[in-house]
Amino acid sequence: MQLQTRYMHMPREAVEVKSVLILGMCLLYMISFFVHIRLFTLLLCLLSVTVFLLSLSDAKPVPRFFSICMFVVGVLLNFVKGNGIVGTVNGILTNLPLLWLVLLVPLVSIPLKMAGYFSSIHFFLK
Repeated sequence: MQLQTRYMHMPREAVEVKSVLILGMCLLYMISFFVHIRLFTLLLCLLSVTVFLLSLSDAKPVPRFFSICMFVVGVLLNFVKGNGIVGTVNGILTNLPLLWLVLLVPLVSIPLKMAGYFSSIHFFLK
């Protein structure tokens, strides 16, 4: 029995573009954290929405439906409250640290796992 990856049905270019966009988003977030330039903020928001929309194609139908509904309701609530596009951008950027943490922690764990640090930590914890 052979395991199949979930990207088996997608062309390689689509996976690479999405990966580059996600890493670019993380890098741009890190830069914008230290350098407060309005252009970085707008570019980061645009990149985040692009990654969100590209990721919807991989989601299962029910999570996809709820994600789209929550995004649309959030944008509509910002406009109804009078915040407009500025409130929407701030709302998207408010959730980016959590997204950044969820995306990059597994990437940091790969070198630690390959170097064998987890087994030594497990040994000392026992």
